[in-house]
Amino acid sequence: MITIIFNNKPIPIAVHSTLQAFLEKALDKNTYAFCAAAVNRHFVSRDQHDKTILREKDVVDIVIPMQGG
Repeated sequence: MITIIFNNKPIPIAVHSTLQAFLEKALDKNTYAFCAAAVNRHFVSRDQHDKTILREKDVVDIVIPMQGG
């Protein structure tokens, strides 16, 4: 196990977990379908989620679009 930081909280995950695998577990399907993700403050395009391996102490942030003014 390794620990990443998600929403300012330490989260234990399996070694060699991808960003996609983590987000699919952490978020519901609708949220994951529309979120943008960054690892250590660097945007990760959706086509790279399954290729991005999370490492010890990585900081994962997501942005979810919202309606409103």
